[in-house]
Amino acid sequence: MGKYYQKFLTKNLSPVIKFLGVDNLTKPFYSGRGQILMFHRVIPPASRNRIHNHLSLEVTPDHLEEIILYFRKREYDFISLEMLSSWLEKNSSTNRKFVIFTFDDGYKDNLLYAYPVFRKYNTPFTVYVTNSFPEKHAILWWYIIEDMVLKNNNISYSFSDCSINAECATYIKKETAFSSLRGLITKFNEENLENELTGFLTSMVTV
Repeated sequence: MGKYYQKFLTKNLSPVIKFLGVDNLTKPFYSGRGQILMFHRVIPPASRNRIHNHLSLEVTPDHLEEIILYFRKREYDFISLEMLSSWLEKNSSTNRKFVIFTFDDGYKDNLLYAYPVFRKYNTPFTVYVTNSFPEKHAILWWYIIEDMVLKNNNISYSFSDCSINAECATYIKKETAFSSLRGLITKFNEENLENELTGFLTSMVTV
């Protein structure tokens, strides 16, 4: 089963499982003392088609607020990552539970859209900022190739040591083409990544 269908089924079956209360059967065994939640991006709903791989890394501000309210309703303690050790020690003999919010990478939207929600509910959160973001060395190629795949009905290009020829006229085929292209690019060395992407983008723009 492809990653697209796995994520599609997860997204659509999760509400059914929640409605049926199946998750309540496993809570006594797997809920633990609390939850450390990891996010990437918080952005408003997209007004255009997106590659599902990216959507799975994003939540809307409204969804983030719903998550906070979910844990508030269940009386979880909202703590920072730095407080975890002392919280566990202090509550070792209680039934209290904690929740921690973390973000990977350090996208600008963490400040623009996530921070106002956390500030509204006085909720701490941790952002792990990758060095290449503030130093402006990062090449966000995964969004570049998303645009290319969404704008074209065929992706055909020969890189230095590999090539791709993928039809992507339908949405599902675009998902497949993106996955194939992503797999090729992740094999590039950091030294030649920029040159490889520049050649690819130039070719696609001039088609």
